[in-house]
Amino acid sequence: RFYKLFLIRMKKNIHRLLTILAVLVFAITPALVWGKTYVVVVGVDVENSLHGIPVHMTKRMAKFYKYEQNAEVFLMLDKNATYNNVVSVMKKMFGKANKGDAIVFVYNGHGYISKSGAAGGITMAGSKTSLGYDEIQKIMKSSKATYKMAFIDACYSGGITYKNKNTVVRYNNYQQKQNVNVMIYSSAPGNSPGYILINGNKYISFLDYCLTGMKGAADENNDKKVTARELFNWVNPRCIEALSVHPQMWGKFDNNLVVSYLNVGSKK
Repeated sequence: RFYKLFLIRMKKNIHRLLTILAVLVFAITPALVWGKTYVVVVGVDVENSLHGIPVHMTKRMAKFYKYEQNAEVFLMLDKNATYNNVVSVMKKMFGKANKGDAIVFVYNGHGYISKSGAAGGITMAGSKTSLGYDEIQKIMKSSKATYKMAFIDACYSGGITYKNKNTVVRYNNYQQKQNVNVMIYSSAPGNSPGYILINGNKYISFLDYCLTGMKGAADENNDKKVTARELFNWVNPRCIEALSVHPQMWGKFDNNLVVSYLNVGSKK
């Protein structure tokens, strides 16, 4: 009888221990809301007018998503970042996503305002040197992903939020019907150039702040994940103080939309 009681107590203790371990593991490792994540990262500074920062910065962003967010990442730099290449890769990568997945577009380079009064866009390499914001939205709209994010570090990048030619209005209607979380974070308003602070070999940029925030600096409540609101609250005041520019966060999304998770990848 004593032996049976001993076994019963041992089983209960083991069960309690396993429960405690499961709780600890859950507390340390954040529960993922996203399914798979597909990321397209583009850096363009062919003439080195931006001191090579877009190439260096986008490499860091690509590494972050690949190794710390377990994402499938496609990186295009300078001469390889032609209009045809970028559009083709975006369609292919974002076309892989299904409901519950996330897609992310990251760009660092030059931006422009269209003379026709459209929203403008970003600079590409090659013969066709521009990619319109309306085209970017159209490609992202066609994806089945539930979570859609864009980080654009370029002059006049806030132009992607403009309602010219009803492009933004159509996109908003799509979001409402499809119940999709879409967050667009740009380095500057649509009527303002962006800035980079260079001090010797060091620099500070919008994407630099975004990356630092998503790596954990913006995790205000220490729950091992960074939300859109936390990122905005951390990045904006620093950009305003250091760069004298107001980043713009726009889209139809909940403030608690998760933009990054901590302790997920291998951190190579």
